Amino acid sequence: REHPELSGVRPAMRIATAILAYSFGGLTRRDEQGGEPIATGVTETELLSAVVSPELDDITARAVLNELRTQCLFLHFDGAHYAFKTTPNVTQLLEDQAVHVRPREIEEAIEADLVNRLSGRHGAIVWPRASQGIPDREPRFLLAYLPLDFAALSDAGQEQQAKAYFTQYGDAPRRYRNGLGLAIPSREPVDTLRRATRYLKAIALLRGRRQEFNLTSAQVNQLNQRETTEKTAFESAMRDLYASVWLPAFNEAGLTVEKVGLAGRPLQATTVHERLNELLTVVSPPRLFSSLRPAKIVELLRLGIGDGENRTVGVDQVIAAFYEVPGLPRLESDAAIRQAIAAGVQERAFGLVGRAGRDEVTRLREASGYLVSRRAVQIGVAVPADSIEPVTAFLIVPEAIESEAPPPAPTPDQPQPAIGGANPTPGPTVVAPGATRPTPDADRRTTVRLAMRMTRREIFASSNALANLADKAGGIEVTVEAEKADGFDPAWLRNAVLEPLEEADVRVEEQG
Repeated sequence: REHPELSGVRPAMRIATAILAYSFGGLTRRDEQGGEPIATGVTETELLSAVVSPELDDITARAVLNELRTQCLFLHFDGAHYAFKTTPNVTQLLEDQAVHVRPREIEEAIEADLVNRLSGRHGAIVWPRASQGIPDREPRFLLAYLPLDFAALSDAGQEQQAKAYFTQYGDAPRRYRNGLGLAIPSREPVDTLRRATRYLKAIALLRGRRQEFNLTSAQVNQLNQRETTEKTAFESAMRDLYASVWLPAFNEAGLTVEKVGLAGRPLQATTVHERLNELLTVVSPPRLFSSLRPAKIVELLRLGIGDGENRTVGVDQVIAAFYEVPGLPRLESDAAIRQAIAAGVQERAFGLVGRAGRDEVTRLREASGYLVSRRAVQIGVAVPADSIEPVTAFLIVPEAIESEAPPPAPTPDQPQPAIGGANPTPGPTVVAPGATRPTPDADRRTTVRLAMRMTRREIFASSNALANLADKAGGIEVTVEAEKADGFDPAWLRNAVLEPLEEADVRVEEQG
């Protein structure tokens, strides 16, 4: 069928006839069991010199000879000579044993081999029999390897079954559908895989009954060669078995199936799971990601102050959104979300609240107040990703974080007490320079003056409050006085204080 030009040559008949001619008469030799003399037979070199001609090339003849050796029931090969005999060879014995291998044993052997290959691969599900065989609400990407029977379905039947996996978890709707992919078995390798498995099991049975069948060393060698051939066929079929991944997608018609295939794609990986993982993560455009940018969380979860935006969102809601909604980036695990949250907190893209009450959350969502005070929010600091608790933690936009309340203003006839000690002389002065001063209401102050004595820790803690005041006034004036009994080192003062202020574009005038 593959080479019509050989139809008149009949290479199998030509080679078999030549072997048969060498199987009669001529020199004889004792078989290894010391029995009756047997025909010498013919070596491969002698055989090819007899049959190769302009019509039958050497490569084709060798390929046909190999097929004859594995299929002819009375053709014997002792490792050097070919000869026909009236007793069946190992091939016939294998055929007799293969009859006893049940289809269920074949399927179980292939499944066990696949389980062994995928052992230790997180998210790999082997041969789910129904939709409930694939877990739901697990915050990681799951790749389900469908059983061989799936390949026997029609194209329409396969798509219908795939949609059932994507949308159902038993009798309930599947929630984390964006975290699921299906590895689809190809039709072509299935028959080869089943056949190779059948004969490998038959070889194991025959080897276990070697004494019963009185196998010779030549037959054992032939059995070993056949085992090598079948193992090669098994490995080749297993490598080609899963050549595409199906993913859920949405269009105007609703849920559809995106099919991503290996065909024509150069991949570095050679094992089953790694090949498909490379297909999803490396081949352009990638469909699966191991990292996430904080800005993507802000964009997709609509974090903001405007209409239709959310001031806060639970970490568990963030995780659920990425795994529930097809079209959002598919993530290998929720570790990518935790790391993005940690980065977003440090970059001040949003704040993190470790724990909040239901009433506080409701107030914020109704825009009736702030979630928690500034002291309860982590923002601008390093947060360990593995310390984020999805059930209780919330993200909050910076604009919705409550500012620190300023200390009460002193009465005109009472000086402002210093924080942490006696009144400083003179204290820092805070005013709004150059601002137009409208006529104030009776209860509104046009000037704010605060005197404070602060430690290093208190300066960092109060930076947000001073920034709020500068934002409202358009700028503030700060007078700083520091004393040290043994004096300040000039080089240190320049390097540690004055130069950093200059680099921050702060206008500094030294006094005294």
